[in-house]
Amino acid sequence: MATRMIVDERSLEQWLQGRARAETIALATRAAGRVAPLWARAIEGEFAKFAELQPLTHWRALLTSAVAAVAADQEVIVAAVSAHDIVTDERRRARAANRDLEFDMFCRSGMNIDDYAAASLTYHGAWKRESLAREVGNLVGAAAAAAEKEAAIKILNYIHGFHHPLGQDGLDPPALRARLDLAGADGCARSAVYEAIQSAISGVSSPASRYPHVVEPSAAKPAARCVQDGPGALFFAVRAAVGLRGGDNQSILLHARAEGEAQAARLWAQTREDAEILLRGDDLFAVPLWTLPEPEWFRVAEADSRAVLARSPSVWGFWRRWWDGLRSGQPVDWALQRQVALIPEDIWKQGPETVASVIADIEHAV
Repeated sequence: MATRMIVDERSLEQWLQGRARAETIALATRAAGRVAPLWARAIEGEFAKFAELQPLTHWRALLTSAVAAVAADQEVIVAAVSAHDIVTDERRRARAANRDLEFDMFCRSGMNIDDYAAASLTYHGAWKRESLAREVGNLVGAAAAAAEKEAAIKILNYIHGFHHPLGQDGLDPPALRARLDLAGADGCARSAVYEAIQSAISGVSSPASRYPHVVEPSAAKPAARCVQDGPGALFFAVRAAVGLRGGDNQSILLHARAEGEAQAARLWAQTREDAEILLRGDDLFAVPLWTLPEPEWFRVAEADSRAVLARSPSVWGFWRRWWDGLRSGQPVDWALQRQVALIPEDIWKQGPETVASVIADIEHAV
């Protein structure tokens, strides 16, 4: 299958089938890294505090998935399972917090929750029917399901509040929608890390995860989901920005969709570039994260996330250097990265300050 055929999650999974497991994990890690600034800049933000998310969790998982791509011995697999389970715990907390935030938005803007739930069920059901119909070549059935899906989307967008001139308590509904969209962007970007670390523990004999039902028989499926999470994160981020500019409901949705699709296309183009690098037999970690021009959203989000890390250099100094290595294609020494990944769980639980001290001791000993 030619790399030019990689255009979505399904086609990427097909291309990855049969590829070396290490290559699959490396591709997923880089994909998660490209949207990492979307959550890294928010590690001290409102939603992270609301959901009680720990900023260290996702940095740890991203590093561990990279190490697993380079040297997946049994010790590293054990560390990857541990990192995966902690990320899964946070994912559950984030989803619960997001539901609370959405309920808060409904209450503030006078939306009808029953109508929203019904439209949401219709949308997801139509989406599944459309996918199944396309798989078997039933174009008529796919078109009917797509029309039903679009109708549900219109209802959802109406309920979302863009049509309300003002919320019940005086808060602007587009601002409330943007607040939720930013949480959605953060969540999808974090989900990419979750899928990357899941790819690191899938397809191998590994110690039991506390969430065995999510472990896949192959690394290809979670890796493909990881890449797909990127466009999802960007859509939410774009819609938040477009919504805050103001305008009527229809124009907001059209601009958000057009801009989101354009940014998603750039992410998939970079994924195809990564696939070409693998076909040449080159090391993905030895080339910059973006071999195509860096998009503006990435530069802005990356500058914001770097500023967050700079606030406490003694705590986040290693992670800033580690990020620089991933971004530039000049990674931190892999032996050092492996030792960081193998830090015992009881140390990780003590928080970033304790982990920073242990990493400093490791660096001095290397």
